[in-house]
Amino acid sequence: MKHLLLLSLLFLLPGMTIDAVIKPSILPRPGKDFALFFAVKDYGNWKPLSGPIQDAKAIATELKTHYGFATEIVENPSLDQIYTKLEEYQRKAYAADAQLLIFFSGHGAFLENSREGFFIPKEGNLREKDPRFNSALPHARLSSYVENIPCQHILLAIDACYSGTFSREVAFRGNDERPDAPDPEAELQAKIKTYLEPKTRLFLTSGGKERTPDPSDFAARFLQGLQSNRRNGKRLLTVSQLYTNHLEEATPKPKYGAFADNGYESNFLFVYTPPQPTP
Repeated sequence: MKHLLLLSLLFLLPGMTIDAVIKPSILPRPGKDFALFFAVKDYGNWKPLSGPIQDAKAIATELKTHYGFATEIVENPSLDQIYTKLEEYQRKAYAADAQLLIFFSGHGAFLENSREGFFIPKEGNLREKDPRFNSALPHARLSSYVENIPCQHILLAIDACYSGTFSREVAFRGNDERPDAPDPEAELQAKIKTYLEPKTRLFLTSGGKERTPDPSDFAARFLQGLQSNRRNGKRLLTVSQLYTNHLEEATPKPKYGAFADNGYESNFLFVYTPPQPTP
């Protein structure tokens, strides 16, 4: 290692300082953070929506460009395509500290008699033709599918009417924001490691048992939170900070809670990687 460093010093590019060789580059979390979007805009039976696909693209671009996420968008999926894609993610291998954001955007429905909430896929039928919403994705089944993805840290976001019915008891646990540490990379990595020790099964929904608007205030504030964090030069944004500082002001008020076997003091992180200076 010593010889490689000496060799590097001998071949400094014009204008490059010794610090540029010695100081390690600030890198994202390569191959560890993923975001999967299901966005339905064009429905066969329900009213078309204006926002889901453009919202998904905007958030995915922000996550990929500035937070190092590998992103995938499934546009206007059928129910079978949703199941197939989630099963694909169940077969993936993930690092111990990997994270997966799953974001649903589209219509939603709720059955009062059975206390069930649903996400409506592209070909989902209206209640007049499908009184039990057999053509939709039940929140309970979605929870089961997500729980069986072998990624230790998962955040599920549902931007749809009645999305809060994903949980019977929506339990917002408060803001667990911690003081920002000085910027050294070693301290940042130590903080990330601490945050990601417990298993994560958290959810965000765009409202409770109610209709939500199109365009989505939830999606707009989700994107705003990511952009605001990096513009302020902060390296770390926790999901609780995203909720408390941005999403909580949306109309209707979003919900935040845990599901399945979520660990105590679990978290989900967005780690901003600033652009590197040109030598």
